[in-house]
Amino acid sequence: MSLDFQDLHATLLNLALAESYKCVPSPGAFSVGSVIFLPRSPVTKQLDASGNSRTDGTEDASDPLDELYALLESFFPTLRLASTAELEQAAGRQEEPNIEVQGLILSASYSRALEGNTHAEANALTLLEQKISSLPAQLQHSVLAATGVQSEDPGASPGAVYQAILSRAWMYATMEPCSRRTSGLRSCTDAILASSLKRVYIVSNESFHAGRDSHGISDF
Repeated sequence: MSLDFQDLHATLLNLALAESYKCVPSPGAFSVGSVIFLPRSPVTKQLDASGNSRTDGTEDASDPLDELYALLESFFPTLRLASTAELEQAAGRQEEPNIEVQGLILSASYSRALEGNTHAEANALTLLEQKISSLPAQLQHSVLAATGVQSEDPGASPGAVYQAILSRAWMYATMEPCSRRTSGLRSCTDAILASSLKRVYIVSNESFHAGRDSHGISDF
């Protein structure tokens, strides 16, 4: 049964929201959650076919997302999900629903999870980069090969592997990524633009809160 993308996005945004509840409150600071998701190939093909996707052409019939998934599934949590329609029909049949693998949760974090006045989106990226650097060298080389990145070095650069994975990944955040930091740290918008993230989904604009003038969305 076809996946309802409202179900998929709602699930991932709710995971990001759950991360936000882990925040230690800080005066004048937002509590934001963020999740980075690697979809499987059927998910992206269905999204593109639905007409609800803007794509640059890298998600087509030759896209090796299933190979990438197979390489990484032992190292990251799997997201399994049944559509609302499938759950309702299974209940009517009095059978177990068909719960399908949708992809991998590559990273999840929240505001101030890392030392300093850190933000959720930047933290999720940092944690993923740290995780990738700890993967076996041969696996890193295989990831580059699966994503079409040429490397003669079996101990491939973790930075190149990180960008290769992000080029197929989606980020979810409970609020628009910041476009400037009074702390002097790099903004989340700049961190995302410096990455190769495929898509970014957010719950609300930052400008809706406390009259702040943020332009993260327009920068994307």
